Amino acid sequence: MASSEDIAITTLSFTPDNPCNTTITSSTGDVLYRVTTDTSAKEPVTQVYDASHEVIASLEWRSAFSDRVILKGHKPMSLSDWVKKSRIPFKEYVSFPDCQR
Repeated sequence: MASSEDIAITTLSFTPDNPCNTTITSSTGDVLYRVTTDTSAKEPVTQVYDASHEVIASLEWRSAFSDRVILKGHKPMSLSDWVKKSRIPFKEYVSFPDCQR
């Protein structure tokens, strides 16, 4: 079991509290990410920008097919292939691989 010294706690703030259009800051107020969603097109696209204003991820909200996620440096993939839902019904938990490791 990990000791309390081994566990890193990260606090992120979403302003506004809207995951589709928000700025994500650290506990010290540093801007880490900015998220925007363009809903003007037939199929909306959400983009995630890093602190240097580069797009690091996109999510294509598709009506006829599975939604698609595109991570910087990776091929597009189905959202359901990237985000794994819990097998326990009614549990609000998802996980995804850290592509930086």
